[in-house]
This record gives sequence, structure tokens and C-alpha cells, in this order.
Amino acid sequence: MEERIKLSNKILELETSLIKPIYLLQNRDFPFYDTSHSNNVFNSISLININSLLDFEKKINKKVELQRFRGNFYVDGIEAWEERNWVGKTIKINNISFKVEKNIPRCVAINLKPKTDDNSLNLLQSLKKTYNHFDMGIYLNALEDGNINVGDKIQLSQ
Repeated sequence: MEERIKLSNKILELETSLIKPIYLLQNRDFPFYDTSHSNNVFNSISLININSLLDFEKKINKKVELQRFRGNFYVDGIEAWEERNWVGKTIKINNISFKVEKNIPRCVAINLKPKTDDNSLNLLQSLKKTYNHFDMGIYLNALEDGNINVGDKIQLSQ
């Protein structure tokens, strides 16, 4: 338990040391991805469907902060869990193509409430009990360069 408290304190310390505001910028030399390239993992960007999160909140009758899932993109306007049907397909955001690689299996980090040391919600267990999986969101692989803006529409490619 002491190690968890130390880890929580360190995360809070690092989080508060960030210069605000934070902007997503293009960096061709050292791009940011949720994962890194290796034999088993691809460079990816995470997309979280807000309606999937709201469905989860409703079913467990608890407020769940978006920040727990550390998404790169948050989307609204699609049915809860619809993004799970996109795995293996290509989507376009602002005419930029992304291959939907897989669902995002979550780890115990989602149990920690942002900016606190509160880990009283076992969200991992709740996901498994409620949906019989540990997933929230999908991994995207950008197929081309471009800019994404707030309000851009998502299109499922044929």
C-alpha cells in the first residue's frame, strides 16, 4: 500500500509540473503515440467514445472521469460501444485515414482518480463484470499525415 501512495504522489507531482496549457502539436522527429513500434506493437493513437463511457457510468451507477483513460481523441455523437465494430476497418477524420487496429485493453491505472490518490473504484473489475471485457476505446494507426481539429467528423471508409 505504501508503494501505491508513493506512486500516486509522484504522478501528482509530475502532473502539476507540466506547463499549461498543453497543446497537441505535430512532431515529425519524435511523434507522440500511446504505444511504440516493436515487433508486437504498432504506433497508435487512442480514441475514446464518450457515449461508451457514459453507458459504463450508468451501468455501474458511478461517475467516471474521462481522464482515467488518457485518450488522445475523445468523440461524441456515436452509439455507445459502436467503435468496437470498427476494428479492422479504416475511418477518416478530416479526410485523414486511420486504420482501427484493436480495442484498448485497460490496466489498473484506470482505478486511480486523476489528481488524487483515490483508488476506491475498481473500474477494471467493473468493466469485466459489466461487459465481460477490460476494454475502453480503440487504437488507431494513422495512414497519412494531416491535421485534426475539434469538431471534425468521423467517417467510416468503405
